[in-house]
Amino acid sequence: MKKGLVMAPVLLLAACGTSDEESTGAVSIEDVNMEPLETVIEAPDSVEPGDDVVLAAVVTQGEEQVEDAGEVEFEIWVDGAKSESDSVEAVHTENGVYEAEYAFEDEAVYQVQAHTTARGSHVMPVQEVTSGDPDAEPHEGHHGEHAEVMDGFHVDWETDEAAVEEEVTLSFRISLDGENWSGDTRLEMGPADAEERVWIGAVEISDGQYEVQHAFSEAGTYDVVVHAEDEDIHEHVHVEVEVTE
Repeated sequence: MKKGLVMAPVLLLAACGTSDEESTGAVSIEDVNMEPLETVIEAPDSVEPGDDVVLAAVVTQGEEQVEDAGEVEFEIWVDGAKSESDSVEAVHTENGVYEAEYAFEDEAVYQVQAHTTARGSHVMPVQEVTSGDPDAEPHEGHHGEHAEVMDGFHVDWETDEAAVEEEVTLSFRISLDGENWSGDTRLEMGPADAEERVWIGAVEISDGQYEVQHAFSEAGTYDVVVHAEDEDIHEHVHVEVEVTE
């Protein structure tokens, strides 16, 4: 008897126009915004004591307005008294703008810090607001004269030169009364006399020793402000970095 050969039908499955990315839910790297998070505080330079003032934080990532920040909170304190600060939560309005109202009660120089958490990043720029006519002269920001630094506070800056578009390690040591100092430390950087500034948090690699990795986008002289603060102090020290082609 001859044995018949049974051919099993082959079922061909055709993809219905679904790409690998669509089927897995993967996102192309081209669709991910890799620009750094930036927050710009919009507040008046001077106010009348007791008046309600609208504080605004404009949050962007590159050219994109950030509408989904996890938290935007203003921390406000009289200069030199950060341990007695107030915190006010900001509310999103539109176009990446987050607002809160606050009344500066005393005649004093205030520091306003916008703590911003969004998309895995945290930035916290600071702006100065003068309420009324305080007895002490207000500290100037990076657009004016450099502020006086408290006695015993010292920043030993170690990086004076860099090459354009090459990542460099900005290293510095902070001491107070001869002892290594640890606290919240950030760099505010930009070309001299430029309005646009970049804020980057510093990493403390050992007691009092800090580092920041950064690539300068263009040649020129950069004004770098070292912001250092804890419950008792808020100091900012200016240094310069010469960036060459």
